[in-house]
Formats: sequence, structure tokens, C-alpha cells
Amino acid sequence: MTAGAASSAPTPFDRARALKNLEDSEDLLQEIARIFLADYRADFTAMRAALAANDAETLFRLAHTLKSSLASFCADTAFNAAAALVKQVRAGKLDADQLALVEALTDELAAALRAEIV
Repeated sequence: MTAGAASSAPTPFDRARALKNLEDSEDLLQEIARIFLADYRADFTAMRAALAANDAETLFRLAHTLKSSLASFCADTAFNAAAALVKQVRAGKLDADQLALVEALTDELAAALRAEIV
């Protein structure tokens, strides 16, 4: 990363922390990134369908799983948004705006993973 890039907006994930959590295994980081990138769009399709159907149980399960995936990449901003979504759904509030925020932040993570890892 260049000095100019370091002063711009924060990156969607913390590669150094993610690697440390994976015992510095670049291969493992690449593998979980590939799996995540292959699956996450379908998960958002299912979350939007659950929201439309007022299916809090499915939305909760999918959002909670996504939150765990985001934690694997130390994607703090997206993780915090997903955690807020999980909390809202648990309280019975199905929030399309929060889901859209989580999706946008996750898309940013996906772009960064494609650019930096896979």
C-alpha cells in the first residue's frame, strides 16, 4: 500500500489481523476468500427474500452466518453493520435499509478480496 492509499478511506478488511488469526497462512486466507466470494451473493438473495417474506428466523440465521464470515476477514465496518442487523432482527425489526447497508459494505469487502487475495 502506498502512503497516499494509507491516508485515503480505510480498507474494508484488516489483512494483517486476518492473517494473524489464521496463523499467518496465506493459503488458508485465499481459500476462505474464494469460498466467501462464491457464496455471498446467493446469501444476500436469500436474505432479501426472507425480508420480503417477513421470515425473521431465516434472515437472522443468514445474517448471523454472514457476521461470522466478516469476522474472519477482520472486516470491522461490515461486521458491525451485520451485528446491528442481527440485533435488530432478534428484536423483531426487519430493516431493509440496514440490510442494504450490510450488502453495500460486503460488496466493498468482496471487491477488496478480489483485488488483494484471489
